[in-house]
Amino acid sequence: MTFEYEPTLYEKNLAEYAALNETEFSPEESKEEIVEKLKKISVRKKAIADVQNKIIKEYIERFEKDPEQLDGDAAEKLFAFLCSIVDTENDCCADAPIGLRLCRLLQAYYQEKENADRMITIIVMGTICEYMLSYDVDEYDYFIFPKYCEEFFDRFDTLTLQQQNALVKAYTYRIQAANIESYKEKFDVFTSVKEKICSCIDLMTDKEEARLAFFWMIVRFIAMMNDAFVQDQKQKKHGEPPIFGFDIEDHRKLLEECLALLESGYREYTLPPMKEVAVIRSIHLLNYHLGNISFEEYIKRLDALADLDEKMNTGGVFTLVSSAFYLNHLYSLSPYSKEEDERLAHKRIEERMPQILEMKKQKNFHFSMAILQFLAATSYFTHFYEFYDIVLAFTVYADKALYVHTMMVKEISCLLLERIMKDNPEYVDGVCGWDKEYILTHKEDVMAVMKKCAMCHDIGKHFLIEIVSNSSRRLTDDEFGIIKTHPLNFNVVYDNKQMEETEELKCIRDCALLHHRWHNGQGGYPDIPITKNMPFADILAIADSLDAATDSIGRPYGVGKSFDELIAEFLEMGGTRYSREVAEILSKPDVKEDVTRIITERRKEVNYKIYAFNEIDE
Repeated sequence: MTFEYEPTLYEKNLAEYAALNETEFSPEESKEEIVEKLKKISVRKKAIADVQNKIIKEYIERFEKDPEQLDGDAAEKLFAFLCSIVDTENDCCADAPIGLRLCRLLQAYYQEKENADRMITIIVMGTICEYMLSYDVDEYDYFIFPKYCEEFFDRFDTLTLQQQNALVKAYTYRIQAANIESYKEKFDVFTSVKEKICSCIDLMTDKEEARLAFFWMIVRFIAMMNDAFVQDQKQKKHGEPPIFGFDIEDHRKLLEECLALLESGYREYTLPPMKEVAVIRSIHLLNYHLGNISFEEYIKRLDALADLDEKMNTGGVFTLVSSAFYLNHLYSLSPYSKEEDERLAHKRIEERMPQILEMKKQKNFHFSMAILQFLAATSYFTHFYEFYDIVLAFTVYADKALYVHTMMVKEISCLLLERIMKDNPEYVDGVCGWDKEYILTHKEDVMAVMKKCAMCHDIGKHFLIEIVSNSSRRLTDDEFGIIKTHPLNFNVVYDNKQMEETEELKCIRDCALLHHRWHNGQGGYPDIPITKNMPFADILAIADSLDAATDSIGRPYGVGKSFDELIAEFLEMGGTRYSREVAEILSKPDVKEDVTRIITERRKEVNYKIYAFNEIDE
C-alpha cells in the first residue's frame, strides 16, 4: 500500500501553522504592509490546511471507511504518525481529535493481531487524547481507553516493566469518566481503581514510575472533588438544590488518606513546576476542606502561588490559575459578607488585569485554560458592563482574528440596523422591551445596545479557543458538535447570578444564544425557543455569515462566495433560515455599496489597528 505523504509531515505542518499564528506585527509597519502580511499568512495557512486534509484522508479516512485495508505496513505508518503528535512524557497531543481517531483504528488492528505491546502503547496515547478532549466537552463520556487496561490485569505479572508502568498510568484516568453519574459512584470508582493500582504496584519490581502515576491520580481526583463541592456551594448560594450532593464528612477518612499521600509524595518527588504547584494547591484545598486551616489562611496560601511565576519561569500561568481559584473560592466558600467579598475581588481583578495583559501569550493548552478560568471567575463579581470591558481586552489578547471578526460583525450589524430604523422601525418593535416610539426617539440608545450585542455574540467561543483557532484542517464531527455549543457558553463565560438581569442584558444574552438559530425557529442551533429579541439576532446572523464568507485577509478559508451570491442566498432563504426583511435591506443598492466599503476598506483598517496596536475600538 502506497502513501504520498510521510507520517511525520502532519506534525511539521502543525508546527509551521502555529508559528504563523505567532507572527509579530509592529506599529511601525504601514497598514498596507500589515494587510499584505496577513494575506500571505492566510494563503500559506490555506496551503497547509489543504495538505493536512489530504494526509487525514490518506492515513485515516480510507481506513475508517474500510478497516480491512489496514495491513501491517500501513499500521506501522499510522503508528509513526501517531507517535509524531502524541507526547507521552508530558501527557499532551498536538492534535487530540486526530490522535484519537488514529488510536481507535490502531487499537482495533492490534487487538485483532494480539499485539499486547502495541495495544498497551495505544491505550496510553488514546487516554492522553481523551483527557485533552475532556477539557472542551463538559460531559465527555468516552474515556474508553482506560477500560481496555482491565483485560491485562489477570496477566499483569507477565508483562514487562515498561508495559506495567504504561497500564498503571492509563488506568489512573478511569476516574475521569463523566458517565459515572453520581459523586458517590465516583468515590466508589476511585476506591476501586486505587485498590487495583496498589495491587498492581505490589507486583512490580521497580515501583517508582507507577507510584508517581498513582500520585497524579490523587491530584486529579482532589480537583474533581473540589469542583463538585464548589458547584454545590454556588447552587446553595443561589437558593438552588445541589447538583452533586457532595458532603466532605461522608468521605473524611478517604480524604485524610489522600492528604497524607500528597504530603509524603510532595516531599519525596522532584516535580516539574506546573505539577508542583498543582500538588501544593491540592494540599491547601484538602487542608481547608478538612478544617485544618481557616479560609483566610487558605486564600493567603493561594496568593503565595502566584509569586512562584517568576521563580519557576512559567510565564504567568500560576498568576492566572491562582487568581482564578482565589475569585472562584471567594465567591463560593467565603465566610465573609457579600460586601467584603466584592471588595476583595475587585481589588484582586484591578491588580491582576494589567499584569495579565502584559504577559507574553503562550500557545499552549495550560495557558489557554488558565486564561479561561480567570475570565470566568471575574464574572462572579463584576456587573456585566465591567465584565464587557474585561472580555474585550482578553479577546484582543488571546485571539486577534476572533476580535477582528467581532468588530466586522458590529460594523455590518449597525449599518443594517440604522437603515431598518429609517425604513421599517416596526421590525424591531418589542426588542429590549422598546416600542416604536422609543426606537424612533432614542436611536443612539438602540444602536448602543446593538453594538454590545455584536461585540458579545461570540464570547462563548472563549471556552473553545483551542478548537476555534485550529483551522489547519477540516473540523471533525466531534469538534463541529463542540463548536455548536458556543452560543450556550455565553452563560458559562458570564456566570453572575447575583446581578439583576436588565432588559438590555437579556437582549445581549439572547443575541449570543440565538445568532445561529434560524429566523423561523425551525433549524440551526441551539434548539431553544426564539424570543422578542430575535430581530437583533437575525441582523447578527446575516452580518456574521457575510463577514465569514468574504474575509480574504485574516481567515484561511480561500475565496468564498461573492457578495451578490450571498445576497441571493439570504433572499432565497428569507423567512426560513434568514430574515427576509434584513435580507431585503441588505440588497438595496446604497446599503450594498456601504457594506462593500466595510468588507473591503474598513476591514483593512480594523485589521491594521488590532494587529499593529492591539487597539480595542468599539
